[in-house]
Amino acid sequence: MRARLPAVAFQARQAHCWGYSSAILSTLDDTHHTQQFHEQRSPVGGSLLASFNGDGRWIASLQAYRRDHGTPFRSTDVAFVHALTRTIGDALATAMTRQRLLQQSAGPVDVSTGIVHVSAQGKLMYASPEGEALLDFLRTTDNRPQTLPTACWAAIASVRQLPRAVESPMTSVSVNTPTGDVRVEASVNDEHGGIALALLSAQSGTSRAQLPSAWPLTPRERDVVECVIEGHRNRSIARTLAMGEHTVEGHLRQIYGKLEVRSRSQLVARWFRESQLPTLQHESQGTSSDLLLPT
Repeated sequence: MRARLPAVAFQARQAHCWGYSSAILSTLDDTHHTQQFHEQRSPVGGSLLASFNGDGRWIASLQAYRRDHGTPFRSTDVAFVHALTRTIGDALATAMTRQRLLQQSAGPVDVSTGIVHVSAQGKLMYASPEGEALLDFLRTTDNRPQTLPTACWAAIASVRQLPRAVESPMTSVSVNTPTGDVRVEASVNDEHGGIALALLSAQSGTSRAQLPSAWPLTPRERDVVECVIEGHRNRSIARTLAMGEHTVEGHLRQIYGKLEVRSRSQLVARWFRESQLPTLQHESQGTSSDLLLPT
């Protein structure tokens, strides 16, 4: 990050350290470089390091390791990651801004996200602390001390019914509770049929996104856009609005054309710029702000 290098490969042989400038590499000869590599107990296959910049700030980093010295990272690996760093950085910045804006607009909201992994046989293999807490909460609403709540089984059953040809299959089930909705998203996690569950919960009191009145959208298209801004996928939008997925896709094509955007992220970014950003800029005049605003 200090050298402002988005992606590099640090490996035992200096000739295979891709992404570094010649000025950086020239500080050590190859022999001392290899010695330092091993003294630092680096992974035998090398490391690929990436940094993600969003709105002019470093906001995330990635470290990938190779454990096999016979398959070091190639220059094409670094070039591929390098090409993605700006896109990923912008996406992370947009997601972080969206989360902060939703929390600000809705007042104090306790937003939780838990991760759960279930084997192909339905055995609970892993749950993050937030995931375990949300599982316990859903078990309480079920009033049955079973391993997995009913909503989780429903999401798992739905994703397993999807055709194998579906790319990145994912389904979601929403549960209404006295303190707000809990959404369970299920996706196939491995080739053995394991399932990854994402449990998302927010206390009641959150408000729907307010769209600019000048947007030339029909009432139904506005409903679809609101769902997109809230993070719903097409299947979830179809369930929420009681329409078919093909109908949702048709609405999105019309929306993209009317608003001159090409994707969900561009749609959300335009909503930020035209609906939320002016207010934030007005409120932050004369004060410093650490918000990551989309460009």
